[in-house]
Amino acid sequence: MPRIIGTGLETYLHRQAREQALNIVAEAKEKANEIIRQAQREIEEARQEIEGKAKQEIEEKRRRALAQARLQAKQTLIRHQQEVMERLWQAAEERLRSFDDPEKRFASLKQLLIDAAIQLEGGPLSIQTNEKDYSLVREKLSILKQTLDTQHLEVQHLELSDTPVPIWGGMIVRRFDRNQLVDNSFNERFSLAKRTLRDRVYHLLVPDDQESKTP
Repeated sequence: MPRIIGTGLETYLHRQAREQALNIVAEAKEKANEIIRQAQREIEEARQEIEGKAKQEIEEKRRRALAQARLQAKQTLIRHQQEVMERLWQAAEERLRSFDDPEKRFASLKQLLIDAAIQLEGGPLSIQTNEKDYSLVREKLSILKQTLDTQHLEVQHLELSDTPVPIWGGMIVRRFDRNQLVDNSFNERFSLAKRTLRDRVYHLLVPDDQESKTP
């Protein structure tokens, strides 16, 4: 079969085909490189996201662990405070119950009687004590009356009830013309002290800097 295309044109076509083929290969390589670069970017983004999530999880775990540790520390501190306060109140109660010195007991009774007479605004008063203090008060009832007169409390009459009461010490004082009562027993004064001094004792047991660090 005779050749239609001349040698020069054939060479040109070969060259053009080769150039187009090279361009196609170059374009394919560029696209392949872009795909690789995009994949690398996606991999890096995924890695950063995973690291970010891992850091967040680690930080969240750290915060939870720290919060749990602080809670446990606070609970331990509270238990310790309660134990110390209970020992404190128990020691105070035992001291009140074993308060045996007659002179000191009588001095305490006088002060409690004066306090009750002030609250009751004088008047005819009746005293109740426990069995332990009954004889002491009966023996010195006139001295107690003189003490009230010295304080100008206008107590017209002072008597000791024949019925002792089951208290640690102190006295219960009634103004029988008004049916009013002041409980100045050691039991009641001790309960009042526990209620009023609870916060003060708490702050004595917990330094300010330690309290501020406890959540």
